[in-house]
Amino acid sequence: MKFYVKLDVLTAAPSVLILKSGLRICSNGAARTNIPIIQDYAYYEVKLQNYRGSWGIGLCTVNTPLDSVQSLTDDSSCWILRNDMKIWSRGHVIGQLKQSVEEGDIIGVIYDKGELRFTINGDIAHVYSEQTEQSPLCIDSGGEVLYPVLGVGDDTVLDVAFTANSFNYPPLSVEGFGEIKFQKEVTF
Repeated sequence: MKFYVKLDVLTAAPSVLILKSGLRICSNGAARTNIPIIQDYAYYEVKLQNYRGSWGIGLCTVNTPLDSVQSLTDDSSCWILRNDMKIWSRGHVIGQLKQSVEEGDIIGVIYDKGELRFTINGDIAHVYSEQTEQSPLCIDSGGEVLYPVLGVGDDTVLDVAFTANSFNYPPLSVEGFGEIKFQKEVTF
């Protein structure tokens, strides 16, 4: 039996639909992956397949409520980019992207040792806070492990890619960057 990273139907909101072997989310609610990020560097991509309503993508802890996109926005253990291009945590905007997106665009999520970055169609999206650039965005999970998380509302459809062979825009050529792993690799 082959294991792979996918959206976890067991912990997802009851009102959300997870399709395409755990790689598509639609309807209303949120879902996190079946495994956490255990390496220092991680990357995943989200395609705005059908962009009718609200969406949110980012990182969360195991305790984040997955009821809705709004619950992701309000939670203190979640860092989420919303369809308004604002980055939210604890019910507050902590950053904003100047770029806009439309249906068919691909947003990359880069996690790098406590820093969060986004790409849009392969280009780095700079994070701004009060009109000053602050890319990357530093996040503190309080030592808790982080999970990729996606939320949708109003029948938005998002497709997600977690494996290197399914990326449209492979991550930066930094050693260690790539797909989310099932086990941490130790080198001697």
